Amino acid sequence: MVGKMFTLSCDVIRDVISEYLMTEEVVVLSATCRTLYATFQEHYRRKCSSLFDMEKFGDEKSFAHWYWFLTRTLRFNAFYKQGSHLGSVLFKDNFRYVEIFGKRGIWRTFKVEHPLAPLDNFSIRYEWDIKIIYLDRLDRTVWKMIVGVEDKHAEDDHTCELGTNTKGGYGYILGTGGKENGGSNGMRYSQKVASISYVTVKLLFTREGKGLLSFAVNGVDLGVAFDNLERTPMYPFVSSFGRTKFSISEKRTIIQNP
Repeated sequence: MVGKMFTLSCDVIRDVISEYLMTEEVVVLSATCRTLYATFQEHYRRKCSSLFDMEKFGDEKSFAHWYWFLTRTLRFNAFYKQGSHLGSVLFKDNFRYVEIFGKRGIWRTFKVEHPLAPLDNFSIRYEWDIKIIYLDRLDRTVWKMIVGVEDKHAEDDHTCELGTNTKGGYGYILGTGGKENGGSNGMRYSQKVASISYVTVKLLFTREGKGLLSFAVNGVDLGVAFDNLERTPMYPFVSSFGRTKFSISEKRTIIQNP
């Protein structure tokens, strides 16, 4: 795929941009198609080859779609939780969902690149939905997936299992109904849910300096999971074993006046 990258024609890129202009609110680069093509090449050399498994993307037009969306709209990074080895992630179906490729015994994490931050002298609540499309079932009986927030940027930490082994990570374990933080795992939170369609995550920073994290499953509120978050920017994440498909969509951001 590396070789194919540099044979992308300006016509292919222009077609991709035209499609998005009809369907998305995007900021168009004020440049000719030739300049945009050069931008593709340069960014690929500097970043893309080290972050993603390019063989997963198929034909040239699929890659052009992915790249345009990544550079103009998408705000996520993905990586292995094992050492410094980066994992693979695939954006499919016009980027309506994300697919993480993993194998037994290895966690992979998908993490928002830009944090959700508190506001001075205000209370602010962030909410987002994680729609689960597919989950691997390890050994046909157990599956593992953790959703939550973490206080480090993805590029700063390639070793931790987010929401589990880090003091600043707060996670809800969908497969067990437990919660994890700083290595204390399996703490009771909710009953294990046999079928999960989507999870709503709610992050509240209060004026008084508290951070609270709560979850809802299939629209049913589970209450506050953590009430001791640092009042510091947090990065939403999804960690999982095996192959996982999901989508993340922001629901609302509510700012309360003093």
